[in-house]
Amino acid sequence: MGIRWLTLDQICFPPLVAIGGIHPDNVASIFQAGADSVAVISAIVSADDPERAARELLEKSGELH
Repeated sequence: MGIRWLTLDQICFPPLVAIGGIHPDNVASIFQAGADSVAVISAIVSADDPERAARELLEKSGELH
């Protein structure tokens, strides 16, 4: 049977969280590149309408159905 060598990524799959510079124009490509989630602050809190900004990010990320 032999020894099977495992790499860390075969044992543990930590989530990949993208942080920094996230905005509606790039959020979809970040998920397409393999991110599991994003951490967004500036794009929401600096918006005139934070709720609308958050919804736009969700819509463009494909997470809002």
